[in-house]
Amino acid sequence: MIIFSMQIKFLFVKMSTKIKKKSIAPLLMFFSIFNINYCYAVAVGEFYGGGTVFCVSQTPDITQCVPIGSGNYGLIMANEDQANYDSNPEHGVTWSNNYSEIGGARSYDNGAANTAAIIAALPEDNLGNNAAWLCHNYRDQIKRYEDWYLPSKNELNKMYVYAHANNLIGRGCAGSKVGGVQCLVGGYDAYGDYDDYNDDNKYYWSSTEYSGCHGSASWGQFFSNDLQSYDNKVSIYAGVRAIRAFNNLPIQQFNNLSLKGYPVIEALVVMDKRLNGNIEHLRFAFGY
Repeated sequence: MIIFSMQIKFLFVKMSTKIKKKSIAPLLMFFSIFNINYCYAVAVGEFYGGGTVFCVSQTPDITQCVPIGSGNYGLIMANEDQANYDSNPEHGVTWSNNYSEIGGARSYDNGAANTAAIIAALPEDNLGNNAAWLCHNYRDQIKRYEDWYLPSKNELNKMYVYAHANNLIGRGCAGSKVGGVQCLVGGYDAYGDYDDYNDDNKYYWSSTEYSGCHGSASWGQFFSNDLQSYDNKVSIYAGVRAIRAFNNLPIQQFNNLSLKGYPVIEALVVMDKRLNGNIEHLRFAFGY
C-alpha cells in the first residue's frame, strides 16, 4: 500500500481518480505542480486556526497538552477577549442568567462538552448574560470558525500558564502582537465589592460548574496569579476568552472501500497551513 502524506496549496477541488499502479508516477508529477510538502507540526505561540496556539500534544489526547514545543494536536485561544473589564459597564459577563444546575458541565478537561451542555440547558440565555453563549457565538476574523467554546477549568489554567510565560496578562502587556494575540485583561475580581471593582486580579470564567452549592457556582481563575476559585455564576461578572481544539494530522482517516473490483483508499488531507487547516478529499483506487 502506498500512502501519500502531503499538503496541497490553493487546490480547492475534490478529486476522484481510478489509478493503476503504472499511473502512480504521472500522478505524482501532477501533484508536484501544486507544491506538495511534507507535513509540519504546529508550534506553541503560532498564529493558526483563527487564533494563537497555547498548548500542544503529540497524541489526540489533548488533556495532556503542554504550553511548550510543537505537535499535531492542541488548543488555540482567540486573539482577543470576548468580555473583559473594559468591554462593558459591568466589567465582564456572568456565567449564566439563572441558578439551574447543569450536571453535564462539570468536566475539568472537556470545555467543548461543557459548553454544549450549557447551551442545551439554557437556550433562553444570550451573549449578554452567559459566558458559554458568548464563546459559542464567537467567530474569528480570518476563517470564521464555528467551534469555539468556553475553556474548562484545566484548559483555562493551561491558557494562564502560556499567557504568564509570554507576558500576555494585563492591560498594556508586553507580549501582545499587532494583528495577532492581544493582552488578557480579564474581568473585575470576584471580591470587587470590597475594593472598588478594580481589575487587579484579571478574573476569567471556565465552563466547569462547581459540583457543590446546588448549582449556584462555577469555576474561574485569577490571571494575576494561578489561583482558581468557584464563584456565584449569576452575580459575578468575569472575563471570557474562547478557545478551540485543532488536529493537524496530515491524513485524518482511511477507509478501505470496494469500487468495481478495485481497492480504494480514501483520505482526508489537510491543506496548506496558511489556509488554516481546511480539509479536502483525495481519493485513490489502485489496481492489483
